[in-house]
Amino acid sequence: MTLRNSKDASIRKESSPPLEHYFRVVNALDFPHPYLGSMRDPRTPEILAWLEILPLTQRLATLHAMSFAFPLLKNDRQWIRRIETVLGELQPTAAQHADILFEAGAISLRLKRQLSADEPAR
Repeated sequence: MTLRNSKDASIRKESSPPLEHYFRVVNALDFPHPYLGSMRDPRTPEILAWLEILPLTQRLATLHAMSFAFPLLKNDRQWIRRIETVLGELQPTAAQHADILFEAGAISLRLKRQLSADEPAR
């Protein structure tokens, strides 16, 4: 498999599991239930590489969903640029963009539920 963004490939930590492991996990799961439950910051090289293989519509919905679920991303310029880049490539109509945002909201709610279920009891 070839990553589109070679910069992401070059910043992978040597100690990280091979990306194929993440792709197998993701491919084994239904898209609406990605493996992101224990994640606290979606800007890891593995997550970014996974995002790159998603079809544009799913990628845009997932990028938006993550920015809804992780407040730290709302003002992250690189994250905003990723969203703008996908928007530029996809060029959705207003109705299509509304559908994508609706799906992003649903993904975000599932992700937030999964994150709260994974938090240890205090």
